[in-house]
Amino acid sequence: MRPALTTPGLAELAAPFAEAGVLGLAELHALDALAAPSGEREPQVLLGLAFALAAPRRGHVGVDLARAREAALSEAAWAEPDLEARVAGLPWPADGQAWLTRVAASPLVAARDGGPVRPFAVHGGLLLARRWLRYQERLRAALWARAAERLPAGPEAWARLEALTPPGPGAAEQRAALGRALERALLVLTGGPGTGKTTAVKKLLLALRAASAPRVALAAPTGKAAVRLTRSLGEELPQLALAAGEAAWLAGLEAVTLHRLLGFDPRRPSRFRHDLARPLEADVVVVDEVSMVDLALMAKLLEAVPPRARLVLLGDPDQLASVQAGCVLADIQAGAERGPAASPLRACLARLEHAHRFGAESGLGRLARAIAAGSPEGLDQIVAALEADALPGVRLLAPPAAEEPQAGLPAEAMRVALEGYRPYLAELDRGPRPGEARETFLRRVLGLHEGFRVLCAHRTGPLGVEGLNAALGRALGPEAPRGRADWAGCPVLVTENSYALGRMNGDLGLLLPGGRGLQAAFPAADPARVELLEAARLPPHETAFALTVHKSQGSQFDELMVVLPRRASLLLTRELVYTAVTRARRALTLVADARQLRAALGRRAARASTLAEDLGAAPVTPPA
Repeated sequence: MRPALTTPGLAELAAPFAEAGVLGLAELHALDALAAPSGEREPQVLLGLAFALAAPRRGHVGVDLARAREAALSEAAWAEPDLEARVAGLPWPADGQAWLTRVAASPLVAARDGGPVRPFAVHGGLLLARRWLRYQERLRAALWARAAERLPAGPEAWARLEALTPPGPGAAEQRAALGRALERALLVLTGGPGTGKTTAVKKLLLALRAASAPRVALAAPTGKAAVRLTRSLGEELPQLALAAGEAAWLAGLEAVTLHRLLGFDPRRPSRFRHDLARPLEADVVVVDEVSMVDLALMAKLLEAVPPRARLVLLGDPDQLASVQAGCVLADIQAGAERGPAASPLRACLARLEHAHRFGAESGLGRLARAIAAGSPEGLDQIVAALEADALPGVRLLAPPAAEEPQAGLPAEAMRVALEGYRPYLAELDRGPRPGEARETFLRRVLGLHEGFRVLCAHRTGPLGVEGLNAALGRALGPEAPRGRADWAGCPVLVTENSYALGRMNGDLGLLLPGGRGLQAAFPAADPARVELLEAARLPPHETAFALTVHKSQGSQFDELMVVLPRRASLLLTRELVYTAVTRARRALTLVADARQLRAALGRRAARASTLAEDLGAAPVTPPA
């Protein structure tokens, strides 16, 4: 359908791009509205600017018009079998570089180093909306300023750090990393699964407490990641040989979502209560799962942290980036490594390599390390090991053939899934033990429920979230399921934030029988508690036997099934597979075609951004 646009020639040029899904109607209408006031009437120029507006929707900060056709063809080749030919036949400008040159001369675009403020800019070869350039430059300036800030701790902190890191596996790298945090205002601590990032944070906080009484703020991008961070502070404390009062102090710390930390106001969703003018009241700010934080949110976080406070960023740059624009953690790491050896930002970077969770011969550990390393030979070897069933704790099951588009899980995979979920349902059926408090019983049921999960790459289709939730609901639920989350034992995933009810998008809970009907039970940050909410008051939610890999970030499960589509997909990347398999603690069942798995592991999730290049250059003042 042709867009209803007023600029002569734009609707004719843009309609095929909209019909192929390359551009959205919102971007085209926005450019149509900007055209008349600016005097820009050239359809090809406005088409290029529409690509810049569409870029953040795909996770990019901007667009390289010289490669726009090539990028669209690459995406189409993975999306639908016939889409590549449709995209190739679109009326693309013949010369992409000349297209960018024409767009750059538009009155809607300003050169980066001068001229009046315009809604678009060209920077580092990317065409982008000026607001995204501002976010990128603000983040760059804030990171450089914080990296250059020396913040030496007292001798008491160093002495406590030495006592908390006695000789042992991984102790030397932890001590070196935390030593940087005792000297500087910024630490970017990265590492794979089970390398002890949150354990290191516990030691850092205790060391700082030995020298003063720091005000600590803990945050994560999602509610469940915040709960997991809070719980991790109370785990394995006997191994640390704590001094009097330290365990209670750690137990009193609670992580919140980044939006809650910064002071989200639904009346002004693009602004927060805490910013450069009203910084957080904290001496130490720790943010976990930073790979999930997008460019705009990271820029606002950096500006809200007081200049003389320590900021600790934790994450795994090999995981999926944010669903919003940018791949900030990976860009920070790449930018620090591109800069000179004496770069202050490089001095703030530390990585933990020693894996505490997996042994040297662990199948999960070998799989995660091979995917993260990314060498073609290593990836071929690990897929061959999967096919040969030579990775302990990891199984590869073939999905239905691509010729069976409506087929769901194969029989063996369905059996594994049902066995994974039945323990919590059986415990729920048995009910509380004699004399057992209801909250104790609910904690046990929730704990069993957290032991297994099914993850998918897609939402739709028989092997996507919707298809598998329906199939598993029929197999595990009442004899006459109604196709929605309305029965005791059904897992639910909250899909919209509700600050009034304290429930966030991504919160995972269970529907359980209550005194006045069904209640939703959610794990609390305090492992001795359960948070309950009447089911009728739940924010928008959905059945959650199966989750997308994106929704699983910030979670860990003892056993896991990962289901990949049987044909090529734009979503199948090395980062998605790595993120999926590293959600498992003990065992993994991978339902995937070996050829598609090899292809996915060879495909990187590319994000158009110049943040890494900018961070490797000299500091600048944020643009007006």
